Amino acid sequence: MFVDNQMYFRCQTSRYAEDLIDPTNNYTDPLDSESFGGSLLPLYVKLEEPVQDWGDILMYYSERTFSNQNDVQLAMAGITRRVSERMKCPFFQRLPTATFDVFFLFHTQSMILRKRRGFPSYTWTGWIGRVICDNSTETNDWLRFHTWIIWYKRSSAGITNPIWDIVANDSFPAHDESVLGYRERSGFGVRHCIQSLRTTPSDNPISSRDPPDYPMLQFWTMALDFTISWSDVMNGTAYVLDRSGIKCGKVAMDGLEDDGFF
Repeated sequence: MFVDNQMYFRCQTSRYAEDLIDPTNNYTDPLDSESFGGSLLPLYVKLEEPVQDWGDILMYYSERTFSNQNDVQLAMAGITRRVSERMKCPFFQRLPTATFDVFFLFHTQSMILRKRRGFPSYTWTGWIGRVICDNSTETNDWLRFHTWIIWYKRSSAGITNPIWDIVANDSFPAHDESVLGYRERSGFGVRHCIQSLRTTPSDNPISSRDPPDYPMLQFWTMALDFTISWSDVMNGTAYVLDRSGIKCGKVAMDGLEDDGFF
């Protein structure tokens, strides 16, 4: 790692610098600063609770500044491999496939995220700014009863495959509930008395845009249209209005520079 023209080597237990530094009262170790996560980050890297720890790692890592935005994935390649091993599942666009909804529903706080060009918007790598992933204390039950979308990835060539398939992941211990992830799913139609058991997306999505280099998300679910009314433009927050114009929720609007609201 390079910080302030100095090379640092760091593992879970030790840290070494490129050359010897004689600490003085005026010296501040850049790796111990709050911007690096202080003394908490090494605890998360131990991955004793991999789902919770991965969310905490992302919170600290995502707020870092890159001189080359294309480095955002490469810089996390090593830790991602370790987290993948601990979670017993592969990653897709730096999101763990067995708990995809947990990390897909990231958000920020007290700031507006800006789009990172060349990366998909459905993952944290596609945004510049600090992201937060809320983890439920009962993640398995939340995934079982409060998620219903079956996510698919669609390549630029039009090939579609499910992001998570428990049958195809032999390393995932479905019988061990201490390992967090999708198992049984509760369909949207079943839970809301809607006459549809469909989960697969349309065969030929209609789009006038050329496909990007990265895989797109494709899925089937119910869609609702609402009107929004700005609450705080500077912070990118707006109210959601029902058909009677009554406030029924709030939404955070990121990537405002890419939208046509102004």
